[in-house]
Amino acid sequence: MIATRLASALRPTAVQRARCGVRTALFNDCHARLSSNTSVPVSSRGPTSLGLLPQYLVDTGNVEFYDKDSAPSGCLQVSIAENRCVAPELVSKINSVQKGSAFTPDMIYYQSTSGMESCRLAMSSFMSEIMSASEPLNPENLVVGAGCNAMLENLFLTLCEAGDCVLLPSPYYATFSFDLGSRAGVTLLQTGKEWTSEELARLTAPETYYPSLSDLSAAYDSAPMKPKALLLTNPHNPLGLCYPRDVLDSLLSWATERNMHVVSDEIYAGSVHGSGFNSLADDASSRDNVHVVYALSKDLCLSGLRVGALYSSNEEVLAPVRKLNDLCQVSSTTQQLVAGMLGDERWVSEFTATNLGRIRKRYERVIKVCEGAGVPYLPADAGLYIWLDLRGWLGEEEEGEKVLYRRLISDYGLMMTPGESMDMRAPGFFRLVFTAVGDEEFELVLERLARLRK
Repeated sequence: MIATRLASALRPTAVQRARCGVRTALFNDCHARLSSNTSVPVSSRGPTSLGLLPQYLVDTGNVEFYDKDSAPSGCLQVSIAENRCVAPELVSKINSVQKGSAFTPDMIYYQSTSGMESCRLAMSSFMSEIMSASEPLNPENLVVGAGCNAMLENLFLTLCEAGDCVLLPSPYYATFSFDLGSRAGVTLLQTGKEWTSEELARLTAPETYYPSLSDLSAAYDSAPMKPKALLLTNPHNPLGLCYPRDVLDSLLSWATERNMHVVSDEIYAGSVHGSGFNSLADDASSRDNVHVVYALSKDLCLSGLRVGALYSSNEEVLAPVRKLNDLCQVSSTTQQLVAGMLGDERWVSEFTATNLGRIRKRYERVIKVCEGAGVPYLPADAGLYIWLDLRGWLGEEEEGEKVLYRRLISDYGLMMTPGESMDMRAPGFFRLVFTAVGDEEFELVLERLARLRK
């Protein structure tokens, strides 16, 4: 039974194959090359994982990207959720911390698989602050590992058997399918629906995207097996909205009634440039079915350091995650650096204010250009991006969004994330990451975005 479920989990479903297009070709090509270039057999699992990658990542193969000197008309990459607004401040602080931090003999050796105590203390304190926890988060309930995706994978390896179902409201972060499916073998069941004509007219209103209990129940009841968990992103990626507390409470009650876990990915908790964020950190402290995942990749712009965390009060979850974390620990030098940065509360406060100010300023400049060009958008309170409604730019082609995606690259020099890759059920929506480029390139982004004016 387990072997059957594992095989099923590792094999792309019909829906996945239909959606992946180029990804399927990539899988077949990769597997063929692996088979023909070696006399020693390899598994099909590695190439299968390539089929889980979003198609837009595959489509970038022949794109000439912007370079000030060699390709000034090249495409600007605004689909990767990174923050390049505060690099000077970060580099200065990192160099300062490293200069003042002595490398001690104990750092040469194996560390606790939960993370070094100094790092967990600093992370728990920082998370308590940005998540507005009513009580400080317990560092003993925190596991520090190599990024948010590693923590999600280990968490779902613990919560689910291979082939188990997890409910996920759509649209959603494009690579959840890879993070949860490539090795944990989890099947994602999207709770989105086909939009009614009335809803289609309100797709730039935040409340239209709040998960409804009727949609959740429909997905739950039609699932091939009982779903084990509900996965939320709050603040939301790609929408940039924050769920109201009453919405979260109804979701928690619904999931708890069905004996399900609730996992809240709050990686943008410290990138709220508007208002209205409600964390589930307090719930994770008091309920054994609620777990919060976080990382420093967005709020501290440290995506290259690979520092993530899981917070849970359920010891049956924490114990195996600590052991699994042996495969993806953060180096002792990086943990020392993080402890030094986060331990300087004055610097953290000043940096956060500067960072949020720059995010908000860029957001306001983007929406001003959008309004001038007649581009509808979803108002955002958080995140590094904006959700654009480009349905008015779709052609008559059957795959109009794919055609528009390529036109945005070739004619406008902008590579955004297409809504289809995030399971958006209405074609023509794109996520633009306005922090993904430096100041000079950002001015070009605005110029090129303004050319969308009809």
